[in-house]
Amino acid sequence: LAWLRTGVACVRLPAVVQHVSGLCGLAVMIAIRAWLQFGPGFGLVPVLLAMAAVMLIVSIVNDGVAKGDGAGSGFGKSFLTIVLRWLRLVVHSAFCRCNPMLMGAFTCTVAALVVAVVRFRPAIAAVDGA
Repeated sequence: LAWLRTGVACVRLPAVVQHVSGLCGLAVMIAIRAWLQFGPGFGLVPVLLAMAAVMLIVSIVNDGVAKGDGAGSGFGKSFLTIVLRWLRLVVHSAFCRCNPMLMGAFTCTVAALVVAVVRFRPAIAAVDGA
């Protein structure tokens, strides 16, 4: 995270958030693939390992964020504060500056989350009930 202090927050902050969320997403995709391939018996092992990897990644980033740049400045106290700041920058850029492509990306992301919750709720309930 040392390179984070060199440059503008609007440019570097999204890179950090997207990089870390991409690493976490990769771990989750590997876990889902293993769960689907091997079932809940052996598939639980890679799921637990992926969760451990995600927690380790976020823990390392949290430590780096909490330390800041060594000169007393930083972007937040944890990765969560960086994500919230990034979301605020995205929403501000999309809707206050009227950036149509960013508005579309933001809207599609929200729509994807809503569809995922609505469509997968019965499947999750069926797994919990079984």
